[in-house]
Amino acid sequence: MTLQGVSLRIARGLFYCASRMYNRVNMDKFMLALLILSGAFILAGGIVLAIAAPRFSEPVILHVDPVIGVDRVGSVGEAIGMFGIGVVMVAINLVLAKEFLERMPRLAYVSAAAGALVALLTLVATSYVASLN
Repeated sequence: MTLQGVSLRIARGLFYCASRMYNRVNMDKFMLALLILSGAFILAGGIVLAIAAPRFSEPVILHVDPVIGVDRVGSVGEAIGMFGIGVVMVAINLVLAKEFLERMPRLAYVSAAAGALVALLTLVATSYVASLN
């Protein structure tokens, strides 16, 4: 299975989770929008990585410091691993938001917003690595 197929399955799972949460709990549109936004950012990051990963040549530049220059290089697997860690962090935040929604709705909103922020940062990091290489 390709990386693009995996990212599509992850995004589909996030959208499915959002729809199940909407059906099970009387959730407002703001929470649903945060969940969909997180899924869209993860999907976009996966597509960027799927398009750029075949063009990567070893070693892959992962970070550039303006003063020093290139200070972190790695393999294609490390670039994909960075994206995977971001996906896991978003999934944990969304599961926490689901669990907090019934008992502590404000904390659920904070967790869902943090998930959307982490998804956005994952998209930025993935795009940065893709543009460097």
